[in-house]
Amino acid sequence: MNSIPGEFANFLWYASALGGWLVPTYNPAAFADHPATFARVPDNTPELRRADIEHTTSTLHIDYAPRLAAPRRAAVTTYWNQLVRPVADRLWPGADLANLLRPYLAMRILGVYNLADLAPADRLVLLARLAEAMSPAFDPATYFCPLESPCPAP
Repeated sequence: MNSIPGEFANFLWYASALGGWLVPTYNPAAFADHPATFARVPDNTPELRRADIEHTTSTLHIDYAPRLAAPRRAAVTTYWNQLVRPVADRLWPGADLANLLRPYLAMRILGVYNLADLAPADRLVLLARLAEAMSPAFDPATYFCPLESPCPAP
């Protein structure tokens, strides 16, 4: 049964972060046969708005806006509503989906790219995404299915 939430987390993370943003940015060869992907990267790249360190408390404050192009948003939302929710309701009635998905999501965030090799803005966004996933308030429905994002500035 462990493989099912692992597959859910894997697909959701790929569709919402890896496939439209991180892979084309850090492994462009993976999309060599799909050059149109690169034109959509800005539509799927989170916007880092602010990052500050509060030295007195050693606290890092990261403010970012997730971005997910309409086709990816539709795919993630459909997958969530038509597969994840019904399967989870059947296999784990009443279970907290956040607790089922959290460990697999954390492994995807930390295990695909070395954070030290990423651009500082991307590294900060991934740290923020990891912190959100590890929070007791983690809600996978809003984490993976953000509301419509504004188009990036030209």
